[in-house]
Amino acid sequence: MEFNALKKSGIFELLSDFGKEISQPPGIVEWSARAKKEAEIDSTVGVATGKPSEYMDSSSDKVEIFHLSAFKELYNSFKPEEIFSYAPVLGIPSVRNNWKKWIGFKLKDHNPAIESIITLPYAIPGITMGIYVLCRMFLTPTDKAVLPEKRWGNYDAIIKKNIGAGIQSFTLFRENRFNYEGLKSAIIETAKNQDKTFVLLNFPNNPTGYSPGKEAAEEICSTLKEAVKESGKPLIVVTDDAYEGFVYDDSLKYSIFSHLAGLGKDILAVKVDGITKELLFWGGRLGMITFAIPPYFGDKGKIEAELENKFVGLVRATISNSTKVIQEGVASIVSEPDKFLQERESIISAIGKKANALKEELKKNSSPDIIPDPFNSGFFAFLNVKDVSAEKLADHLLKKYKIGVIPVEKKKENINGLRVTFSSLSVEEIPRLVAGINNAVADLK
Repeated sequence: MEFNALKKSGIFELLSDFGKEISQPPGIVEWSARAKKEAEIDSTVGVATGKPSEYMDSSSDKVEIFHLSAFKELYNSFKPEEIFSYAPVLGIPSVRNNWKKWIGFKLKDHNPAIESIITLPYAIPGITMGIYVLCRMFLTPTDKAVLPEKRWGNYDAIIKKNIGAGIQSFTLFRENRFNYEGLKSAIIETAKNQDKTFVLLNFPNNPTGYSPGKEAAEEICSTLKEAVKESGKPLIVVTDDAYEGFVYDDSLKYSIFSHLAGLGKDILAVKVDGITKELLFWGGRLGMITFAIPPYFGDKGKIEAELENKFVGLVRATISNSTKVIQEGVASIVSEPDKFLQERESIISAIGKKANALKEELKKNSSPDIIPDPFNSGFFAFLNVKDVSAEKLADHLLKKYKIGVIPVEKKKENINGLRVTFSSLSVEEIPRLVAGINNAVADLK
């Protein structure tokens, strides 16, 4: 957007340098809005939808958003003080304590001691804000963060436009497996010009739907340790666990944070997770930030108190606090996982059927012009497109075939493809989706 009306009005000149620079680039928001109006099959928005009968006893054929019924039942019983009063800056004690136990519950099979080395989580209004807060705390404008080239577009808006820092990209895949060499090289290159490195990992990955297995997770940890040793600089590694648990094969069904939490004093691991996808509370907007502070860092109690002081200062000066009524509900729900885990697993299974149906359809009707990245988790698959502009393809798909997808074109990083949200489709819609994409490519070649 050129902002010509703002400039003509004179208002543009009243903006700060940041105000002049910030904007919402064309992408998910724009394509999703078009798909709502024009598409018969909408594969743009990162939510999970379907018939209730896919994951619960129900005779309804009406497609609705997947959710946990425990939340729906809980809010009818709330008292006024649980709804209307203020919440502390970093969250009410019950949600912080119970979320810490929830992390312990999720990671206990791999790391039984995890609860003893993590901080009380900090409540923030959504994972997006959590990423912003961590970037604001650890990145200066002269720094670069290390991320894969296939990443959630909002990372760029946060890091480049809001923080004013840069991004050192590495290619996510090498020969259909995680690119350890690229990660290591990016860390070492970045460390040449700054006093620490900042790595952001997102599994299940948006937009590719990739999650590592146990061996791959251990290799990632080894890569980080080697990079730190060779660069001579400490490292902050943040895990964006928005889609934690939504894994449809025998890969990691828990956060890689469990592996990263004890890699030594030169590697500080931070976990960002939340309720949007993990607990299917899409509009709840509650995220959590949790640090791993093993004994080799020093006195955990004192470190935790001082870290908390820093984050209270930042959060209170930006968003004040997170909504209390949401925190009360989440504190109650996660205190008794047995009340929702079965339903959640049924939802994960239902989405997994959609992912597997898409895999099978892509194999059955494969095209040399459409090359899917490895996907086994999350809500998305990424289809690399040869010889045809992804944006032109998405526009043609919408106009002729009434199919909505998100195009991703990043010429400098050799990315040209479509993000497909299988979680929001029915299994029956997937053959039409794949056929439509193949036909649209053929139309434009």
